[in-house]
Amino acid sequence: MGVRQNGPLGLYLHLETSLEPGFPRVPTPLRLVLPGPLGTATSNLRAEAHPSAHPHLGGSNPRLETFKKALIAMQVRARESEHPPKRAVIKLEDSELRLIDKAKQMHKDVAPLFLKMWTEVHAAHKARTNSAAADSLGIASAYRSAEADMLAWQRAFPKYYSHTLEARQATGDEFGTLALRIIYQYMNWRKAPPGFSGHTRGIAVDLTTRDKGQTWTVNSDHGHQVGWQKTWLYGWLVENAWKHKFYQLKSETWHWEYHQDDPPRQCWGGHVKHRPVPKEK
Repeated sequence: MGVRQNGPLGLYLHLETSLEPGFPRVPTPLRLVLPGPLGTATSNLRAEAHPSAHPHLGGSNPRLETFKKALIAMQVRARESEHPPKRAVIKLEDSELRLIDKAKQMHKDVAPLFLKMWTEVHAAHKARTNSAAADSLGIASAYRSAEADMLAWQRAFPKYYSHTLEARQATGDEFGTLALRIIYQYMNWRKAPPGFSGHTRGIAVDLTTRDKGQTWTVNSDHGHQVGWQKTWLYGWLVENAWKHKFYQLKSETWHWEYHQDDPPRQCWGGHVKHRPVPKEK
């Protein structure tokens, strides 16, 4: 998968997830245990509540739903066993959030920093000499509660399920222990379990842009991500986002999140001038 050397694609297939955000975490002493509610009666994130519809999945399937629960639980255990251990953020209170665009919000301490960068982006975008009338910038999503993140996880699952189907079937039981390990290794760094993403901490935004007649948004297909890397917005972010302490999630060209210290291993620093971009081991 050869792509731009200074971009994330071609590297992220072999990354190991290690979350080390610099932004302070909410010290919520919760442990995600599935099946069952996550912390409160109103935050029931049972996997069976949102059966996936996909040609390979064949509708609701008890073994499939148990498989999904086991996958989320494995993802959570991995994060809780890190040093320091990660804890799920179930929900940020309204007082902890600030609007950045219509109904979209970020953590109140991060929102002003993003808006400062976003203002600079718009000014530079407007000043371009080769612009097209329909070109635009936008925000696809920002803060999400763990419950909303569960829905996002469920929407993402069918693609990863189908991508690993052949390898899992080769084990003799596509829902067995070995099959679970295969999909875990494939999906774990691509999609965080509910409550553990930058979105639930209020530090991440998913961006969208229309550039030269095409719209680029949240789409993990390789071709789409390569196309994203050729947009004006991506080029600006690569050159400037690090100055505002925003870094790209390596597996998602559209996902940028704030870290007050150095970017964690799952993030890419862009053209950071004062230190080299960390190399993957």
